[in-house]
Amino acid sequence: MLLKKNNPSPTRGFTIPKFDFPETLALDTRSLALLRIAIGLLILADLLQRSQDLIAHYTEFGVMPQSLLISNHLTTGTWSLFLISSNTWIIGILFIITGICAIGLIGGYRTRLFTFLCWVLISSLQARNRMILDGGDDTLRLVLFWGMFLPLGARFSIDSVLDLEKKIPNRFINVAAIAYTLQIAYIYWFAVMWKSNPVWLSEFRGAYYAIQMDFFAGPLGHWLRNFPDLMPAFNIATIIVELFGPFLLFIPSKKYAWIFRCIVVVNFILLHFSFGSFLEIGLFAFISASTWLAFIPSQVWDKLQALINTPTRSQIKIYYDRECMFCFKTVLILKTFLVLPTSQMFPAQSDANMLSMMRQHNSWIVVDQNGNEYLKYAGIVYLFKNSPIASWLGFLLAPLEIIGTPLYEWVASHRQIASKLTQGLTFYSMQIREAFWQKCLIASLICLIVFMNISNVRMGAWGEPAPPLLPIWIANVLRINQSWSMFAPVPMRRDGWFVVMGTLEDSSAVNLLNPNEAVTWEKPEIASRIYKNRRWRKYHADLWQTTWTNSQFEIDNYVRHYCLEWNRTHEKDNQLWKVRVSFMEEFTLPDYQFSPIEQRVLKEAECEK
Repeated sequence: MLLKKNNPSPTRGFTIPKFDFPETLALDTRSLALLRIAIGLLILADLLQRSQDLIAHYTEFGVMPQSLLISNHLTTGTWSLFLISSNTWIIGILFIITGICAIGLIGGYRTRLFTFLCWVLISSLQARNRMILDGGDDTLRLVLFWGMFLPLGARFSIDSVLDLEKKIPNRFINVAAIAYTLQIAYIYWFAVMWKSNPVWLSEFRGAYYAIQMDFFAGPLGHWLRNFPDLMPAFNIATIIVELFGPFLLFIPSKKYAWIFRCIVVVNFILLHFSFGSFLEIGLFAFISASTWLAFIPSQVWDKLQALINTPTRSQIKIYYDRECMFCFKTVLILKTFLVLPTSQMFPAQSDANMLSMMRQHNSWIVVDQNGNEYLKYAGIVYLFKNSPIASWLGFLLAPLEIIGTPLYEWVASHRQIASKLTQGLTFYSMQIREAFWQKCLIASLICLIVFMNISNVRMGAWGEPAPPLLPIWIANVLRINQSWSMFAPVPMRRDGWFVVMGTLEDSSAVNLLNPNEAVTWEKPEIASRIYKNRRWRKYHADLWQTTWTNSQFEIDNYVRHYCLEWNRTHEKDNQLWKVRVSFMEEFTLPDYQFSPIEQRVLKEAECEK
């Protein structure tokens, strides 16, 4: 009897995992919608802050007149719509247009168009005055750039309301999704390359020097200085997180990739909020944290949706007038933005009782799970109260019934007028398409970004020659040039604070940075707080650095701005005669040692009449 010998399998004892690498790079359209809303809100917040210094930062009366910008600060290939005029009113109108485009982006109406317009206007605004920019501005501009290739409006948007066929899946993968993922990863990988100096990699003093910078250290940053033993640990942790954290986005496991994505999203959001807690960087932290919202995995949304779709919400029935397209679109908009996807819609004509009630009261009918009926304004309040994101607003709207009901009745009686508001909302089928030329373009842009990042690191951190002019020109025209040299290669050690003293005609002194406070040469308790906001803080840091190159253009216009602004807003007997700009320099040494404070007079000049 012959026995057949079984040859042992070389893989016996373990299972070869199935890798599906491209699938792990997929993005969820719901995550992109959250990113779109966050970016739109941040643009509005940024505009509100910038508008406080509209004259000072964007007109001929400010610190960056067009002549200075064009001759010294406008790099090759850079363009800006804000250079069409230096008139305050025209600049203000451009601000308003930018805000309207941001609102269009938040609502997701013609999303690709408004993403493009926001990119054009934000790029133009940033190019108008580069001395007030930080890494958050670059991040915002790049998110808008890649957003033009992504389906940002596929969910929670007006566009999704008008897409009746709903062919776009929640989860998708294309070249643009991979490009966005790589762009976010590059921010941190190249930031590590910029930190190749021994201060970061062997001495582990990078975090120590960063937290000592008086330009940016906030109250918690000053408190953190009391724990010197933690600084090397923070230094090492920063390098490890920036270098290895983004790799979690590329874990090629279909089963566990979503867990790693949750870890990396939470990790980097907390990282940026911690930076924002210790350093006075304003919206920078929020912008950087929002970029990670795009990577929230589908599994999180599915679990969240299961919690949202309760029986109470799923059994809501909304009856509308089938002959009123305005009514139909309004119900769709409410369902979308109140996040009530499983609530049911029916034309009142499909039910005789509902049709009779609709005609009798000239109202839609909202029916809850118990059969209770809500008419007119009460129906709106009921939907808001059951919304998972706007229930609090429903309780605020309820007491306004005395106003809401007459308003509803007026709209219901003037449907023809109201319908004009929705005439432009035409139905169509939304699809994710990438032509071959688009894939080639995106791939080429990613290669260009890698080349420019490496070139900038070599030039800025290693002192090598600049890259060829053509790649620089292309990158500047497309506004995708980037440099992630945050606190690198070495954080600023020649630190301190500004004292800007004005002398009036009557020889009295005034503190031009803080007119309500007396001029003092003593070190402020929190030096970063003497500046009005994030933009002024960054401007003064850059102004101090320009003095190292003996450049006089910036400091001359800085003094000129104070003369013009003060004398424009004060009476003739209270005019500004002279301005003195001093910097109280304090060199940061290792081990919490500091050099003596030295007063450096950067400029002293009389105001022109």
